[in-house]
This record gives sequence, C-alpha cells and structure tokens, in this order.
Amino acid sequence: MTGMTASSYDALPYESQFNPHSHPDHLAVMAALFGCAALVLIVISAKVGWDACADGLDAAAAQQIIEAVGLLAAAVVALQIAQTITEEEVVAMHTSAHPHAFDASCPASSSS
Repeated sequence: MTGMTASSYDALPYESQFNPHSHPDHLAVMAALFGCAALVLIVISAKVGWDACADGLDAAAAQQIIEAVGLLAAAVVALQIAQTITEEEVVAMHTSAHPHAFDASCPASSSS
C-alpha cells in the first residue's frame, strides 16, 4: 500500500473481515438497551428528586437533588450513545453503498 495516492479515503483499498457481531440488528438491540437504561435513570432521578423535596428542604435534600441531577446527566449520556449507535451504525448500514453487506446470501453472515 505504500506509494498509493488517492483523492479520498474511499478510493483506498480496505482489507477487512466480516464481523457477525456488528450486524445492524445486534447494534439496534444495543441502542434500544441504552435507551431503556436512560428511561430507567430518568424515573429513578424523578423519584430521588421528589423524595428530596417531600422530606423538607435542607442540606440532606440538597445532596439528594445533586444526586438526581447526576442521574439525569447519566440518562442524557445514555440517550446520546443510543442515538449515535442508531445514526452511525444501524441507519448507515441499512442505507450504505453495499445494500447486500448483511444479506443472507453472504456466507459470512450465515455463520453464527
């Protein structure tokens, strides 16, 4: 590959082997699990915040509210990961220039 010049990354040969674990359906499940984790974190954060306000507004409540905000931040990160997996891997693979990359006729995709 030395001495090769190309005007774009796509013009260079890329030798790789098929990885069945990177199938878009598997990645979609991972994105859904991150989305579910985010929803659970939001519910827990709401409960922690509600309990903090119900117990009275004092130093202990402030600590609980800070914890609730931290849980919300973790939920946002989980949603961003789910969105990134969905946009970059699942949608990109289904709309790629190689529509038959994960077709059943591909010998590598049929092996588990």
